[in-house]
Amino acid sequence: MIKKSGNDLIAYLDAKEAIDQRSRNPQVWASLLEQLAKRSQYASGLHLNVTEIGGGLGGLAKSLLEACTNTPLNYTLFDIDPDVVAEAEKRLDPSASTPHKVSVIEGDLLDYELNEKIAPADLVVVQSALDLFDLRDALPRVRAFAKPNALLYAPVTFNGFTEFRPPYQDSQFEYRLLAEYHRSMDERTGIHPDAGGSRAGWVLERSLRRMGSDFIETNSSDWLVSSDPKDGPNRTFIEHILRFFEGSLSTRMELDQQKLGRWLELRRRQLADGHLLLHIHNLDLLAAFPG
Repeated sequence: MIKKSGNDLIAYLDAKEAIDQRSRNPQVWASLLEQLAKRSQYASGLHLNVTEIGGGLGGLAKSLLEACTNTPLNYTLFDIDPDVVAEAEKRLDPSASTPHKVSVIEGDLLDYELNEKIAPADLVVVQSALDLFDLRDALPRVRAFAKPNALLYAPVTFNGFTEFRPPYQDSQFEYRLLAEYHRSMDERTGIHPDAGGSRAGWVLERSLRRMGSDFIETNSSDWLVSSDPKDGPNRTFIEHILRFFEGSLSTRMELDQQKLGRWLELRRRQLADGHLLLHIHNLDLLAAFPG
């Protein structure tokens, strides 16, 4: 994956936020709001603590804060990138007068000292990020932020399928290309059945069940992204995905690099012409950690 920084990262996350918003599964979302309302009643009106890991520009946080009009939240969002944290703080405006309390901080999921800065959570949120980590390490860290029986909401978790349309003429090459891209994700997290990577959605579900978590709702949240010339965020997002492919595959000996160049050239031409469709399969998961 190509490392992004500054304005390029903000542009990508801006485009991704719009796509995540429409992709999140409405049934899982409704179940989340129902669960929070119930827990708020038990808390006798006290703020519920929410911790969002890798919260980006705060789009999901904003949606949840706006939806919880009668459920006061103490919402802490952290992200590893300082530019992203600064932008999220502007957008969420922790000083605004609302029923909620909001804080945005810089932090790394794997930083054990971070737990000392954040109150144990009634809800832990991690959107579209767990495929970046070895779940054998990351899931215990996610749980460490949570109270016993706390909720985990993990929307838009990648789950092993990527497709571009229209079909590529050399279908066998594109099949190998997609397989190598998914393999690069597995290599990043560790080649192990429980690491996650390109199968993060199913592995997360299996790992949570082994842990003794109760599943409340699981459903699909696929990205279906067209290159409609009128939809700027879509086009920006697809271009960044193509860059991910280029960065991940341009040094892999398993692929014919000339063929990869031709594939990228055609897909970018289709993107410019408004004829490209990207389909990526994700899962939304809502569970309760064991006590």
